[in-house]
Amino acid sequence: MEDLTVEPLTEARVDELVAFLERVDLTYFTHDEADARQFLAEPEDVHVLGLSGGMVVAFGMLRGWHEGYATPSLGLAVGRDQEGRGFGRAMMIELERLARERGATKIRLRVHPANERARRLYEGCGYQSAGIERGQILMLREL
Repeated sequence: MEDLTVEPLTEARVDELVAFLERVDLTYFTHDEADARQFLAEPEDVHVLGLSGGMVVAFGMLRGWHEGYATPSLGLAVGRDQEGRGFGRAMMIELERLARERGATKIRLRVHPANERARRLYEGCGYQSAGIERGQILMLREL
């Protein structure tokens, strides 16, 4: 895997996130510019950029704390042009570390049934299916 640096999303980097979102498969990750800017208004949640060679190659988030949930929902995107380089797994490790730091005892996520690459990643990281939610597979991981 190439080197990956993970940094918090800041106002100064939100335009880089917006540009990155144009390189993501919108079939499975549907956030846009308005969402990217809204993330900054959710300080209780975690939104991080994965950088390699100074370029955003991945984006991750732990959401739900802003709304008062104890268990965060994980979201992850890797640029289509950066898939298969280990960035997704590295982001998962970092997001889990950040969740533990904030006292989370488990993480939840949803994945589209057809997104086999993501399902393999999540299963390989210890996430287990817990049913269907909004037409997607709900997965949980105890920390």
